[in-house]
Amino acid sequence: MATIEEVMTARANLVEQIRRGGSLPAVVAVGGVEWDVGEDSQRRMLVAVTSLDPADKVKWIDARNKVRTVEVRQLRAVLAARYQAMEGRRIHARRLKDRIEGATTVEDVLAVDVHSGWPE
Repeated sequence: MATIEEVMTARANLVEQIRRGGSLPAVVAVGGVEWDVGEDSQRRMLVAVTSLDPADKVKWIDARNKVRTVEVRQLRAVLAARYQAMEGRRIHARRLKDRIEGATTVEDVLAVDVHSGWPE
């Protein structure tokens, strides 16, 4: 039979696996427009927001393949929405791990529902 420490470690590892492998949205809506926030899009947005003035205007393709003229500050808002989703997952994982660490029996550890409550 596994010890409580082994079960805690396995359960905490499962939480981390779910956090990292969970599906974060590839599209976020900001200002009534849906934007692609996949890894490639994030990289391009980071280049734009770090190298241009926030008031600069750029042409950007939204998630529906429509070319839009937007201010760099709008792209910052899109990235912020994506990072907010990532941070929500990190916070939920931390709370689950805290509950796991606070358990006193193997049954209590296994009772922690690690599959629900993840932010979209």
